[in-house]
Amino acid sequence: MGAGILFGILFILLFLGVPIAICLGIAAALTMALTGNPQYLNAVPTRMFTQLDNTTLMAVPFFILAGNIMAEGGISDRLIGFFELLLKRLPGRLACISVVASGFFGAISGSNPATGAAIGGITAPRMIQKGYPPEKAAAIAASSGTLGVVIPPSIPMVTYAVTASVSIISMFEAGWVPGIMLILGLCIANAIMCKKYDSVDTTKYPAKTYLIRFKDAFLALLMPVIILGGIY
Repeated sequence: MGAGILFGILFILLFLGVPIAICLGIAAALTMALTGNPQYLNAVPTRMFTQLDNTTLMAVPFFILAGNIMAEGGISDRLIGFFELLLKRLPGRLACISVVASGFFGAISGSNPATGAAIGGITAPRMIQKGYPPEKAAAIAASSGTLGVVIPPSIPMVTYAVTASVSIISMFEAGWVPGIMLILGLCIANAIMCKKYDSVDTTKYPAKTYLIRFKDAFLALLMPVIILGGIY
């Protein structure tokens, strides 16, 4: 009976458009009150304060802040400029650049929205100008943006680790292999599917160009090492 009340209230609130977090709280509180266990309500404010007082969760807003600052500060432009030169011989290189740059930016911000906005917001218009269909460009930018939660540091990993009482460092270490596999898989798929839109760049650039691009992107490339090195 309790489960029926819980899910009934939850679905009603969801259909009314109430935010999910509020739906969960109201549904749980009303279920405890209606099923004859009002004493459990005393634990709600205690549990809320305990979770808010968790210093580990402070990483979440700080990761989001770091991602937004870096997006506004031009780090995404420097990453894209460097990888554009490095991956110039790949077919469908703009799509591959979007994937690789999103992987690096995800290792800085830990957030899907920040990664999608910072990298996809730049690469998607370039892909459309290059001749990519708008829906394909949007799909590439969106799928690349999801790397933000797989490659450490990841905000959902922090949240899950706190909730499940598991090691955050172990969660981060476990994210590297699937993250790299996703990058490689997306690059291979994009190179095959998008080669008709974006041919290989055979231009020979002088070594000075590589050095300048690397110098501009050096601090951006170093950020994941600084962040993850500090955590580990």
